[in-house]
Amino acid sequence: MAIYWTVSTLRAIQMNRNIRCRVRMTNVHGGDQPATLQCRKSFPNALLSEVFPPVDDRPTHTQDVALAVRCANKSGLKVIARSDGHDYEGYGLGGEDGKMVIDFVNMHKTQFDDNNRTVSVEAGQLASHMVVSQEIGVGGHTLGGGYGLYSRLHRPKLDRVESMEVVTATRDVVVVSKDKNKDLFCALLGAGHSSYGVVTRFQFRYFHAPTSDVLIGVQEWYASNPAKEITAIFHILPGGSIRVSGTILTGNTQKQAKLFREIVDKLPWTTLITNQKMSLPESFLYFASNGPNMAIDNLAKTQRRLVKSYYKAKSGYLVKPVTKEVARKVYDIMSSIDGQAFIMFGMQEGQIGKHSAHATSFVHRDTISSIQIGVFNATRLPWLHEIYNTLQPDFPKGYQNYIDHDEKGWKKAYYGDNFDRLVRIKNKYDLRNVFQFARSIPLN
Repeated sequence: MAIYWTVSTLRAIQMNRNIRCRVRMTNVHGGDQPATLQCRKSFPNALLSEVFPPVDDRPTHTQDVALAVRCANKSGLKVIARSDGHDYEGYGLGGEDGKMVIDFVNMHKTQFDDNNRTVSVEAGQLASHMVVSQEIGVGGHTLGGGYGLYSRLHRPKLDRVESMEVVTATRDVVVVSKDKNKDLFCALLGAGHSSYGVVTRFQFRYFHAPTSDVLIGVQEWYASNPAKEITAIFHILPGGSIRVSGTILTGNTQKQAKLFREIVDKLPWTTLITNQKMSLPESFLYFASNGPNMAIDNLAKTQRRLVKSYYKAKSGYLVKPVTKEVARKVYDIMSSIDGQAFIMFGMQEGQIGKHSAHATSFVHRDTISSIQIGVFNATRLPWLHEIYNTLQPDFPKGYQNYIDHDEKGWKKAYYGDNFDRLVRIKNKYDLRNVFQFARSIPLN
């Protein structure tokens, strides 16, 4: 097992930054104290070796980022931006030695503008502080798509972005929106992971929470497009057990009861049906912490954690319902494994499909369900590949936020017909390929 980490104090970086503008950069890393390692988390993957960036820069404002990009240009280093490091393949530290990491751990300010119903968020803010999920960084989550349990009704996060502040390869600080630098704006939304520049700040359009409770409970995964108030996650677990959970987002209690009853009536059998009413913030917390046992106030106190477990995932999207034969084979494979693996289906459609595949770089607009297949032990890798190869003909696409080092067809899977356009925009804004890692948009 490899834990990806580098350690350097902010003071050490500041002391060395001016020197590094004049001379070749050398390694600034070390230390293994738990208190230090806790804020240096990148999602673990035992398939890759440890990664040591020469510089782990922790800016406090946008001009620091511009200076870091300037230093990288002069020193010939490639740049990787890191919002939180919730990254399945360790690319939050570059994926290989020699990258400059710009880590936004110290940039997490949030400012609301109630008159315009917008919120300005720095790239290092954790999504838990915006009641989405405990330890996902806002930057990476948004730039890769940003969908979750409430996207079917309220749109995925990338569709709520009004503007972004970006440091480009020429260290210019530019604002991008639908009206300013539109090509870069659209490229970043769906393909912005260290490909075109470093996004330091987002401005989102926010939605008001309903005044009444929402309903959380057992739900069936639909092959057709159900009411947009419904979102469900369908798990197939080891031993063949099935768990379906989700939300019904409507303040109308009669409609809640009707929708829930329709779902339960479709289930052929069950051993447990539970449903709970709670406020919208409480529902965020419920799914962020896998249960109701954490206080709402603690969401704002969430910090990065060092994760020491193994995890490997593959992803896809269903654009049509799987056949009964494929469903049976998947179920049989899951029934044969004794643990440390899962398949998760997440409902799509609704507001996620409101825009065309070419409106931004996020191409997955016409899908029924997202799929994540995960294992928590390297001995389960043969099973992972077996189940993936079984399903892959039915879901040729993949989700860039569930990034996969082994996906040879990642350009088509992640970006579809948008890829050639993304390459052209890359050549316009980053001709020297300053922002680069193994799955960034290339120059050709």
